[in-house]
Amino acid sequence: MREEIGAQVAGDYQPLNDDLTAIAALTTASYGRSLLSLADVSALRDEIAEVGFNANGSYLRLKIGVQFCWRVGSLATISSPAGNIFVNGAALPPLAWPASFASEPHEIIVSNKFNGIQGHSWAASVDRPSATQTSSVQLFRSTASGDSFFPKYLAVGTY
Repeated sequence: MREEIGAQVAGDYQPLNDDLTAIAALTTASYGRSLLSLADVSALRDEIAEVGFNANGSYLRLKIGVQFCWRVGSLATISSPAGNIFVNGAALPPLAWPASFASEPHEIIVSNKFNGIQGHSWAASVDRPSATQTSSVQLFRSTASGDSFFPKYLAVGTY
């Protein structure tokens, strides 16, 4: 019975070698293999097109057209009641990315406490980021706090 099930399952798939041959024939395969076989940091540096820093944060551009941007937002207290939680009041407005994207990037936002790691908070976008700006952000806590919190933004997209 076991052999019958194995033969039936195997019959529904290509042999392993055929899959590898098909993958190796892809135009992106040589580039992917070169990334997987990078022997040292200097080889990785060859993939970096540009690194930049300005008043709006930092960015890294790869030769394949991918860009990473990161920045820190402005400080806010989280003390306005909103049902069973607390918010920072009005949403923090969008901020400029340190380098423009070709289109809307994928954005991640986290909330941090200014003077230490005590106290939990979280961040949520109010709208969507654009090629030139972060999203607007609301900060939340389960208890009110007069301490300062700030959002950190990370985005990945194309340039």
